[in-house]
Amino acid sequence: MKDLINQISNSHNLIFKIFIMLCSIALIVYVFPRESQFGYEYQKNTPWLHEDLIAPFDFSIRKTSDEVEAEKAGIEESTPAYFIKESTISEKALAEAKADFDRQWSDFYADAYSNEKEVPEITSIQDEQELRSYSLNQLKKALSQIYKKGILENSQQIRQEENSIILIEDKVENEFEVTRFHSLQSAYEQANTLLQSIENEKTEAFVESIILNHLEPNILLNEATRSKILENKLSAISASYGKVSKGEKIIERGEIVSEEIYKKLQSLELSYEEQTGGSLNQNSILFGQVLLVSIALIVVFFFLSIFRKDVIIATKKLVFIFFIFTMNAYLASIPQVFDFVHIYALPFALLPIA
Repeated sequence: MKDLINQISNSHNLIFKIFIMLCSIALIVYVFPRESQFGYEYQKNTPWLHEDLIAPFDFSIRKTSDEVEAEKAGIEESTPAYFIKESTISEKALAEAKADFDRQWSDFYADAYSNEKEVPEITSIQDEQELRSYSLNQLKKALSQIYKKGILENSQQIRQEENSIILIEDKVENEFEVTRFHSLQSAYEQANTLLQSIENEKTEAFVESIILNHLEPNILLNEATRSKILENKLSAISASYGKVSKGEKIIERGEIVSEEIYKKLQSLELSYEEQTGGSLNQNSILFGQVLLVSIALIVVFFFLSIFRKDVIIATKKLVFIFFIFTMNAYLASIPQVFDFVHIYALPFALLPIA
């Protein structure tokens, strides 16, 4: 019975030591990096210190994020505004202007010429009906000419550096200079010019007031079309501007890393990390790290059991040894987190001293 108790006690002590070793393995592996590292160091405008580098696989020469953003900005700046011509607006304006003219003419004529002996002379026109017909024709003519040229919506919001727009009319796109169209202000001025043929100031002012009340843009901004076209252009931007084929020499030993070679090396590094960054590779790295650390600690365990049995017997000493191994691994990881900590400043000599 006593032997059984001693055996259980010894087994418990061994199990505890194995548990401590397994904990050390887990803690050390936890702090190890999982990423596959590119095996070359390089800097722009410095010599290549490694052996000749041959492309191990096909890869694209990638643009930098700044280059892609600059290309996007250039496309956005060069893509003109898109407008659509709405014929219904001019038709509606002409109809409503004529209706207003017909409704207001009698009152206007009575107020304007009630104290005059006769209708004011306008070229060969002598009576009210002829004056009315002439004025209405001038109204229609002025509105038609203004709307035929077109009144541009939000012309003040078009970028100052933008000299042209795309006009969609009857499903056909045409590019025009911005100055080809009226703004509301220039449309008002044009109406005033066109009505100068009405020699009487009162009638001219009346017709002009009718026109000004029915001027609105008929060249309308079509932001949806521009956004769609811009989106298509931006989506067509290539993330690369060249390709390196497998077996192609990238750089020779001692060669200066130029701008072009630097981009190739960056692209190779990114492609390498992508190809080696999958879950299968991550598992392989993890398995290798566990295996490596386990072998190292098992070797230490067996070394101590052969040459330093006193350490193996004394549980506190064995725990301290595994603690020192674990702490060294964590000390080595500090420079990865804090760039200002130099790896040579860490007390790695503590392990052999212990």
